[in-house]
Amino acid sequence: MFECRLPLAPEIGSARLGRQAVRDVLIDCDPEFVDRAVILTDELVTNAIRHGRPPIVLMLSGSADTLDVGVCDAGAGVPGGQAVEWTEERGRGLMIVAALSDEWGVCARRPGKCVWFHLEVSSVPVGSPVPG
Repeated sequence: MFECRLPLAPEIGSARLGRQAVRDVLIDCDPEFVDRAVILTDELVTNAIRHGRPPIVLMLSGSADTLDVGVCDAGAGVPGGQAVEWTEERGRGLMIVAALSDEWGVCARRPGKCVWFHLEVSSVPVGSPVPG
């Protein structure tokens, strides 16, 4: 079991720090599982930077079988899926989160919100392609 909390600056370089934090805590995991977790984390951190307000905090927790990631910020409003095509350059982040995670959601906080996802290790078969 592990838990990690990482405050992030409201700048695009923080997405890299979030990706690296996930890689660090999942160092002994299946590479496909790590790739999926990194993609999902990148989407949540990037959304918080672009649409949220500081402070932004990345929270990681898990066990040998699960990973839970939340990105909290102080911005108002609840993110929702907008109707966009896969060919659009922006606006697909939550579509990607919904497609790659086992479960995801948004929790209201004071102030702001926390957008999270959950992954089961067994949901990522060895050798499965990760959509890119």
